[in-house]
Amino acid sequence: MKLIVFSHGKESSPFSTKIQRLLPIAKKSGDLAIAIDYRNCADVTARVQLLKQTIEEVLSVSARRIEKIFLVGSSMGGYVSLAYANEHPVDGLFLMCPALYLLDYPIQDFEVQKCPTCITHGWVDTVVPVENSIRYAKVAKANLYLYNDNHRLAASLDFIATTFRIFLEKEG
Repeated sequence: MKLIVFSHGKESSPFSTKIQRLLPIAKKSGDLAIAIDYRNCADVTARVQLLKQTIEEVLSVSARRIEKIFLVGSSMGGYVSLAYANEHPVDGLFLMCPALYLLDYPIQDFEVQKCPTCITHGWVDTVVPVENSIRYAKVAKANLYLYNDNHRLAASLDFIATTFRIFLEKEG
């Protein structure tokens, strides 16, 4: 069984549109899927620590055997997921408009992950430049899907949901 952990963006919540669209896809296969609430975390370092604590707790109390860990992150949650993966191996990353290479975040050099990585981003994102995802995808040889959309990716949710379903089926 897979543990699939969702991390929302800076000004979002575990009830965001993207998470609510993708969570049922993750649960459909019988996998354990959770969305962490980071709204009380002051900064990205605290969010990475909460992700670590949550995964450790789930692994220690889960009655079912967790064989793989997949991280799904949007914006700051994408940064948090990749920052966690820098220190702890995971089996898959699905990142949506990840907030990479932003000057006010402590990590600027990300390890190339040995796991399958899929990135989605909007061409007209005014929050996180699309070039940041292109930069990481090029180095990491990650699958990269670009949409004629903004940071929220609201107009592309059906495409992203399909991509996510295929990603889980292929890599799971």
